[in-house]
Amino acid sequence: MCDFHIRVLGNIHRWTVQCVLMINMFNEKVYIFLWWWFVLVGTLSVLSLLYYVFALMLGSNQRQFVTRYLRCAGAISDFRDPKTEKYLHDFVRRFLRPDGIFILRLIEVSYQFTNGGDLLVSEIINVMFGHYRARMEEQSETMAVTDRAHLNGNDNLLER
Repeated sequence: MCDFHIRVLGNIHRWTVQCVLMINMFNEKVYIFLWWWFVLVGTLSVLSLLYYVFALMLGSNQRQFVTRYLRCAGAISDFRDPKTEKYLHDFVRRFLRPDGIFILRLIEVSYQFTNGGDLLVSEIINVMFGHYRARMEEQSETMAVTDRAHLNGNDNLLER
């Protein structure tokens, strides 16, 4: 509080008023700006969270993400091969799953500013898909040999 003594017609009047400094008015403007800035950043954070939740939970987004990078790496072609489509579907659903897609998206975003995120994610997905496809083809060949041996009456193969 600020005390003033004002002289009016020979009398001294004592006034106590609230002090207003210029720095307070400046601070008020700064804090108004900061308040709106925090509102904007908070809103963008919530929208980003919702985007990632939907992007990670929707299967079609997961598959498009992986397909885009496999096409860039040349691991799959634009032509629809039913066998490759099945491998791709199983690769996304059973091998990568949402947590693997999330990690790949984090790698993509973290290296985005060095222009290497897309290449790195493409290479990682390409190598993992190659290993997955080789393992699945090996399992399908083993199953085919086992099925043929079983149909021919040779059950010794199953005992190995």
